[in-house]
Amino acid sequence: MILDFKENIRLGGGPRETNKVFYQKKQCSVLGFHLVHKSADGAVHKKYIDFFSSILSHDSLFAKDCLRDLVTEPSFPRLSSLSIWTDCGPHFRSFEFAHAVLRELPEKLSIPVQWNLFGECHGKSLVDGHFGLLSRWLSEGEKTRQVKDMRGCIEMMQEMLQRSNSLKSDATKLFIDFRIYNRAERPASMTQLRLPCFMDHHCLTSTQQSGEWIVHGFITSKRVGGVLLAGKVASRADTRKTKLPPERQAPPAAEQDLSTSEAHKLDIRLQHFLQQGDVDALATLMSRLHL
Repeated sequence: MILDFKENIRLGGGPRETNKVFYQKKQCSVLGFHLVHKSADGAVHKKYIDFFSSILSHDSLFAKDCLRDLVTEPSFPRLSSLSIWTDCGPHFRSFEFAHAVLRELPEKLSIPVQWNLFGECHGKSLVDGHFGLLSRWLSEGEKTRQVKDMRGCIEMMQEMLQRSNSLKSDATKLFIDFRIYNRAERPASMTQLRLPCFMDHHCLTSTQQSGEWIVHGFITSKRVGGVLLAGKVASRADTRKTKLPPERQAPPAAEQDLSTSEAHKLDIRLQHFLQQGDVDALATLMSRLHL
């Protein structure tokens, strides 16, 4: 399983982008998962899961909530082990996310878990390629319709997916699950798994020994020369703020609901009529524009 955050997308665009539409656009977060697993008959299954959210805080709480919801749902495949790949950004490389991956998941799924972290400035994966596809679909969809909110965006993406799969063979069809992540409020505290020399390791495993889940750290994903990490579970207050899309106030000029080129042409015409002193023509122009 690979997961990563996409660069925020902007919703509210459409085929005709006026100044008013520009100021009404709002950002949206996307956390993407790529799950690859084998069934009992040896067949390889691939699936993308995208969580859309109005929460712009790309933190460990966002990531672990979506990961927990995904692996604990009844439709999640039964696995003998789970390998997770992330980049080394602070939203993933944290004691809070380590507790979710190395303690919560093994206990809930009763399977060993391996957590791999890409090196800095590395880690371009299938998820990044998938994000490019989503951006292209959004750009194409806005050419024919107004994409006002997340649900409208997901409906448009689903139509794009069906259209794309209709041209593919069964072996090359894409499987994408679009979801919305939201939470009423942030918990008052966070649970952490504090591991010694945490930043020195790019691979951590959680395996069961004598009825307990033991964590080992490795320099690379080859798992050579690992060391036992005696982690300590601790709780601390969560003082982070949840970032939401700001309410942007359009300037008075944008209330005319004109595009940039239309507003420029209108300004030229107004200046012309004012210089000519043609009040009747100016009044006619203003009435046609409902100004």
